[in-house]
Amino acid sequence: EARRLYGVVLGGDGAADTDATQAARQQARQARLDSGQPPAANPLTNLDFSGDERIRVGNVLAVRNSANGPVLGCRNCGHAFGPAGDDPRQYAVIVETPIADLSPVNHFADGSGVVLHQYCCAGCGTLFSTDLHRSGEDPLMPEMHLALDAAE
Repeated sequence: EARRLYGVVLGGDGAADTDATQAARQQARQARLDSGQPPAANPLTNLDFSGDERIRVGNVLAVRNSANGPVLGCRNCGHAFGPAGDDPRQYAVIVETPIADLSPVNHFADGSGVVLHQYCCAGCGTLFSTDLHRSGEDPLMPEMHLALDAAE
């Protein structure tokens, strides 16, 4: 489960193998980029995400100051998503997985039409949000909206 869920590779001594874990996690991120649906919104290529960090949004996302104002992006690779007030999901790669594929216990739900949506950075494939939907439902229900004053 450590490998399947978190990409942790254990060595023969039972300890985490750092190099193998990093390689497994990179492979998982690339697989998300390869299999996911491209972002719904066109990326704003002129945004700069190299400014000072204003706030963190979870483990992956942050808002940074830029010449364009506050910009939301990925802390791991520096990919700019969009203006800080936009929902990051619209700029994310979306991977859809039937819940029956997630765990042997979920085989009872096979055919239920319930799917897991994983929202990933379009730059590096790092996962930043997940939720469950019925297949065919709009996966882009807003998750958050940041309201920042220019003076903050």
